[in-house]
Amino acid sequence: MKLFSCLFLLLSIGYFGNAQISIKYQSKDSILFVPQKIEWLDLNCEDLEVFSRETEKLSNLKILYLDNCRLSDLPESVRFIPSLKILNVSGNQLSKIPSEFKSLQNIDVINVRGNAFKKLPKVLMNFPLLRELDLGENDALQLKKSMQVLSGIKLLDKLYLDGTGIRKLPKKFTELKILQELSIGNNREMDMIQMFDVLSDMKSLQVLSLENSAITELPSNLSTISSLAGLVLDQNEEIDMESVIDYVQKSGNIKVLLLRSNNLTTLPDNLSGLSGLAVLELGENQFSDAEQQRITEALKDTKVNF
Repeated sequence: MKLFSCLFLLLSIGYFGNAQISIKYQSKDSILFVPQKIEWLDLNCEDLEVFSRETEKLSNLKILYLDNCRLSDLPESVRFIPSLKILNVSGNQLSKIPSEFKSLQNIDVINVRGNAFKKLPKVLMNFPLLRELDLGENDALQLKKSMQVLSGIKLLDKLYLDGTGIRKLPKKFTELKILQELSIGNNREMDMIQMFDVLSDMKSLQVLSLENSAITELPSNLSTISSLAGLVLDQNEEIDMESVIDYVQKSGNIKVLLLRSNNLTTLPDNLSGLSGLAVLELGENQFSDAEQQRITEALKDTKVNF
């Protein structure tokens, strides 16, 4: 999720905006002595027992991190926090979310990255405010069998599927009518032509992340995603920069382009195709000082970051 945060900020699209509240508490002492003040709790795994015992006192808790705690089940006490808006249980061993957790009617962000989900729990459709779902690195996820649940999340506009071993996008993916931001990188066996054929019917998609996807050139059907304004192509060291520039120029809508960690030493001589960009991210490459100066001078109206 860190990869997207920069891009979302640059596009003025909300990213974990609700996390910009209050102070992040981390110790069990805070649970014991100032429970009503806690809006954001990043819990130490060894303090789970205290948390479960004192949950009813956390009347204002909005953000809860229970990441990397080797959990195979969600603590029952979590479902008794009606104020909860963001739940991060990444890096555990979860494969289910029981239906009883539908009591979390204010939840709008769920992060289950790096767990053991094969199919998505139906309870996700019972969260009326859920907008952002991180399923990244659930490498056993059966996306086709999960589409009924995904399409049943009515407000879903941010979805992370990077590192899930996807090879093709189900045709029903187009049922995600209001999806604006999609991360689908780190799936190096993905059929890119098929993927873009599916995505071309998604009229609301604004941000697409394809980092570390073994892309050598951008397919021509990428240009059919007319709403796309931000594109992440980090860690694609074999990518043909001519095809990137050609796409950006033909698109006319791309405003933010990320090309970090691509082992680039130069860009093509003609950079006019990138002149419409608001931001170009080129960090963690191998540009000389002279090449950096050339790029900056050629793109005077673009914020170029090395």
